[in-house]
Formats: sequence, structure tokens, C-alpha cells
Amino acid sequence: MIRERKICGVILLTLFTVLSVVLVVSAPVLGIERGDVALVPDRTWVEIMNPDGIQGRETFFNFGSTAEINYPGIVTALGTHENKVLVRYKCSGKDYSIMCPNGGVFFLDKKDFVEWKSGKAAKVQKDKRLLKNLVRRLIKTG
Repeated sequence: MIRERKICGVILLTLFTVLSVVLVVSAPVLGIERGDVALVPDRTWVEIMNPDGIQGRETFFNFGSTAEINYPGIVTALGTHENKVLVRYKCSGKDYSIMCPNGGVFFLDKKDFVEWKSGKAAKVQKDKRLLKNLVRRLIKTG
């Protein structure tokens, strides 16, 4: 009886530890709420999920079409499903034929949304500026 209680105690402690780790690791992901916004860090391709499609400046994007999003666009969370976040895009800057138009809806990985929300865009853009300056210096000193 005592041995069985010890085994049950060890199992419960192990389960508690595993659940604690899972909750701590996934806590930021679970915190995504409708209306949360994130800044797009760089150019990437998405699959349009607007049920009736959406008209861009030069192109109509059907449901399932691919489009490009870019910095400094903004995505707003509409809801979550499993490991995805459904977002609405608002572009900033020049719009062109393959660019996702304002109001484009698509899924992002929750992990990406959390990273973007935490300021990844600023780091990506800073890294690009540093690299651009380095390349300019190397070209000049050739």
C-alpha cells in the first residue's frame, strides 16, 4: 500500500511537472486575443483566406491565392485555430500587383505572430540596415 502511494505520488509529480512546462512554454501563444496587432518584419508570402476573394490594386485574389506581405504592414488577430492565427492585413506603403491588399485575411503560425508582436520587425530592419551599410563600405573600399 505504501509502495503504491509512492508510485502514485511520483506519477502525479511527473504529470504536474510536464503540464507546468507545457503551460510555461505555450503561455505566450495562448495569450493571443482578437484585436492584438503585430508588425510584419519582412517580405513573406501568404495564402489569401477571404471567402469571396479580395480586389487588389491590379489583381483580384481568389480564396487560396498567394500574395505578398511586407514591412511595415500590420496584421490584426481575428481568431485562433489550433496552432494558427487568422489575421487581417493592413499594408503600409506602395501597393503593387502581387501585394496583399488592405483587408486581406490569412493564417499565420501562432509562433510567428507572437514573435512579430514582440518586436521582431525592428530587429530585422536594423540587421538589414547594418548589412546594407557594410556592403556599401566594402564596395567603396573594394
